[in-house]
Amino acid sequence: MVIKRILFITIVFRISVFFDCVAQESFTIEGEINSNYGKISLIPAISPDSTELFVHIANPTVEVVDGRFEFEGKLEFPYPFIINFHDGNDVKYSSEFFVLKKGTQQIIIDRNSPIALVKNDIMNQYFSSNYFDDYKTLNKHKDWLRTFSDSISHQYGTLECAPDSLRNVIKLIEDNHSDREQSIVYGFCDLRTSELYSLWYIFVNLSRTGIKPVYDYCFKKFSPETKATSAGKLLENKLNAANIVGIGKTFPSDFYYENLKSRKREQLSVQSGKYTLVDFWYTRCGICIQQLKEHNEVYPKYKKKGFQLISIAGDWTFDLEELDKIIKKYNFSWSEYLDENRVVTTAINLVAYPANFLLDEKGVIIKKDLTPAEVFNFLDENLSK
Repeated sequence: MVIKRILFITIVFRISVFFDCVAQESFTIEGEINSNYGKISLIPAISPDSTELFVHIANPTVEVVDGRFEFEGKLEFPYPFIINFHDGNDVKYSSEFFVLKKGTQQIIIDRNSPIALVKNDIMNQYFSSNYFDDYKTLNKHKDWLRTFSDSISHQYGTLECAPDSLRNVIKLIEDNHSDREQSIVYGFCDLRTSELYSLWYIFVNLSRTGIKPVYDYCFKKFSPETKATSAGKLLENKLNAANIVGIGKTFPSDFYYENLKSRKREQLSVQSGKYTLVDFWYTRCGICIQQLKEHNEVYPKYKKKGFQLISIAGDWTFDLEELDKIIKKYNFSWSEYLDENRVVTTAINLVAYPANFLLDEKGVIIKKDLTPAEVFNFLDENLSK
């Protein structure tokens, strides 16, 4: 009995020492929100399990009292969070991510704006830049587009059922917003005024949208000190993994997929045409299926000119019956494969659907995430008649 007690005390002591060593940095948030009551939740923008950084929040959800709230916790390293506001059981507000650090810091939440005004030196450097003003303007334009898209969806049932002219306008505006956001990020990274905010911006968005050239650009701008941090090293590894399928890279052909016709495990042959489109989709993605249907209508025309299409379904085991129904229904005229439970897509860091990669005759990625119209325009311009 004495031995058991000694062993228990030793284990508890070691665990306590571990947390004391790792979690040296305590933080406190003193917050205000334009609501007298409700509940506020403080949530890591990235799961700490995926970063292996210590994050502890004493009470992740607290009551709002007369428009005020408070959080306490411990951090190993400055970390990104979001705020959710609850009125009853419903989430009425979600903020964009912000970075917290050790010490006491104030935060002001305006439920009419997704931007949480956090007062610490990391966020102050970001808020004081001209690029933050540009970003606020861009956010307003995005809000307008969301409202416009919702009205179109309501009018036609779904956005996919709207006329091509309307969908093309929305796509053009989305592309413009994406270009503007990347320009803002390029500019902010050139300033190098808040590298920790930029680091977490890349980390958060990499997990949401996949790799973009601006992320590599920003990382290269970071100081050796930022790159040498635990978060910096982890981000470097993530970027290297994501760049497996970056533009200019050879598409990885050493993975095995199940051929949906022969039911055999095969590697892709991506060097048998002048151009090859590798398209990732899944059965519950309506846009994915719509794009495949558009490809199916014109694929024979371009196949004769040296174009090859390969589609890969990233479906879970429980959806395979539905996948078989769709394959039989549409009878696509190209090679079809299955990446069951998304083993390969996880390995190449593909996080969003639909996704596609246009390859040249050597299997090098030259474009990615094209609409069917963009694919057809490219082929019309680059394949001899």
